[in-house]
Amino acid sequence: MKPQTVKLAQQIQHNCHISDAQYAGNYTLCIYLLKMREFYRWEAQLPFSQKLDNQDISNWLTQREGLWDNIDERPLSNLLINNQEFDVFESHEINKHLEKHRLVYSGGYGLYGKPVFFLAELLHKEIHDDYTLYISGKELARDLAAPPGMVQNKTIYIMKLIPFYNMK
Repeated sequence: MKPQTVKLAQQIQHNCHISDAQYAGNYTLCIYLLKMREFYRWEAQLPFSQKLDNQDISNWLTQREGLWDNIDERPLSNLLINNQEFDVFESHEINKHLEKHRLVYSGGYGLYGKPVFFLAELLHKEIHDDYTLYISGKELARDLAAPPGMVQNKTIYIMKLIPFYNMK
């Protein structure tokens, strides 16, 4: 991955962590633990076929909740792309800069008004009338709530399932 892509993914992931820290308490305990388990698997790039080590996931969970405790009061940070600053919800403008790098971004609101962000490799873009469809591949940044599809104004985002064993 190019250094500027890594830097952008880190900025977006930071906002994902802030949003997760502020909204994770909205889930029931069962849903929270299932989401955290899946998020751990994504972050560690572990295939679904691999058995998770309980101690590893427990340590990761403790560390993640510690991070969230330290950032849950912080505001979301604007994104810096090519020395230009963007509000995190300016997805359309941000994507104008990212498409040439085969990347796609979304910043919007999900369930309970939770800010939801992702950055992924762009696989395909189509325009039909005044609707834009982005099909993304490997996620480079995401939050706990990772919906397989989203609609934002007249933009549709579809996340193509890519098995973890093909990601490395």
